[in-house]
Amino acid sequence: MADKRRAKRASNQRSEGARLFREWEGLHADSPPVLYHYTSAQGLLAMVKSGHVWATESRYLNDPREFLHGAELILRVMDQLGGRKPTSPGLDWLRSTVTRHIEEKAQNARIFCASFCQDGDLLSQWRGYGDTGGGYALGFCPELLLGQGKMERPPVRVLRRVIYDPAEQTRLVESWTQAMAGGAVSPQEPLFWRFFSEAVISFKDPAYDEEGEWRLIQFGRVFSSTRQWMHPVEFRERRGRIVPYADLDLSRSTGPYAGKLPVREIVHGPTQDPERSGKALRLLVEARGYAEDQIRLRRSAVPFTA
Repeated sequence: MADKRRAKRASNQRSEGARLFREWEGLHADSPPVLYHYTSAQGLLAMVKSGHVWATESRYLNDPREFLHGAELILRVMDQLGGRKPTSPGLDWLRSTVTRHIEEKAQNARIFCASFCQDGDLLSQWRGYGDTGGGYALGFCPELLLGQGKMERPPVRVLRRVIYDPAEQTRLVESWTQAMAGGAVSPQEPLFWRFFSEAVISFKDPAYDEEGEWRLIQFGRVFSSTRQWMHPVEFRERRGRIVPYADLDLSRSTGPYAGKLPVREIVHGPTQDPERSGKALRLLVEARGYAEDQIRLRRSAVPFTA
């Protein structure tokens, strides 16, 4: 009888963990038809010619607090729940375990990100990535960002919407924390740790809400009971510093984008000479084998200012 009760409890815990993770995944299910990646002329040429995109390790993104914002919020929510009466031994254990995971991830994690915007003509992005009077926004097909073949096996790659609303961030963490502290979800539930790893890089300060960002996240390692998978790490120089990144091959889709970067649109940024920019793009996409109507080319509507 005791074995049946334990088996039923374990089954209920797995079901609740799966429900919570489905809720998390549902927040990211409806991506826009096009997602834009802002880059310089050098970045554009490298991506279009190779069919590859570079995903920067999370601790080396432009905002150095990217990882820390999500980690600190998760701990803060747990502290707030721990301050309520009565306290839970399960919550104390979870909080200390999450703290160890954050410390370990800060030192050793391999979480790589490539950033995309819903808006392909955003002034703040031209200022940040437009290379002073130029720049490009590549409009990708979201459904072709996840790769094929070996990339469908661990380590996993996911596309996640960045969540800016502190109330939504808090609600999500509270749901998992209360379920695990109360025994509704097992402390060993792997889907919680999957949620945790995705949330720390998907939660962002509301000051950046204008960006409407989505992130292609490539996890660099994953563990099972018998082995460990590792994604290769590459390195580049940026402003005198070494930056780790993951090289993502997006050219392996089938259909019209086979062997090519899966881009539906390219926007060229504010510039003094948009006609020449447009012509160069037309020649480039033709040279790379895109059909005439496969990529829409358009100029930014933002006025150029020197």
